[in-house]
Amino acid sequence: MRVHAERRAEQRGQTIIEFALITPFLLLFIFIIVDLGLGLSRWINVTNAAREGARFGAVGHTKDEIICRTIAKSEGLLGDSDTCTVDTDHADIKVNWADENGNGMLGDGGDSVMVQVEYDYSILTPIDSILKLFGGGGISGTLPLKSCADMRLDAGATTDGRDDIECD
Repeated sequence: MRVHAERRAEQRGQTIIEFALITPFLLLFIFIIVDLGLGLSRWINVTNAAREGARFGAVGHTKDEIICRTIAKSEGLLGDSDTCTVDTDHADIKVNWADENGNGMLGDGGDSVMVQVEYDYSILTPIDSILKLFGGGGISGTLPLKSCADMRLDAGATTDGRDDIECD
C-alpha cells in the first residue's frame, strides 16, 4: 500500500513538471490563433473598405467623398466616419484616377479609379515575449496590412487631389 502512495506522489510531481514544460508552447499556439484570426478579420475589413471606396468613386464622386465612404465602410477601423477623418497613426487612404482609354482626359467614362488602404495591425497578444523566451528573435508589434481596389468609372468624376498610387 505504501509503494502505491509513493508512486502516485512521484507521478504528481512528474505531471506538474510536464505541464510547466508544455505551457509556453500551448500559450504560443493559442496566441498565434487569436492574433491570426484578428489579423485576418482586419485584413478582410481593409480589403472591403478599399473595394467599397473604389466602387463609390466609380460612380463619379470626389476624392474627399471616396475617403469618407472608405472610412465609413471600415467599421471604425480606419478613422472616425462622423467627421471623415483618417486615423493617421494607424491608417492611410489614397485615391488616384488613371486614363485607361488614352484620350488625355482624366476621369471620364472608361477610365479607372484606384483606392489604396494601408493599416497597421497591432498584435494584441504577447507572442514577442514568448518567442524571446525560446531564444528566438522577436517580431515587431505591428503588421502592415495593405489593399488596393481598381474600378472602372461609369461616368465622369472630379479628379482633384490625386495621390500617386498604382494597384498591382
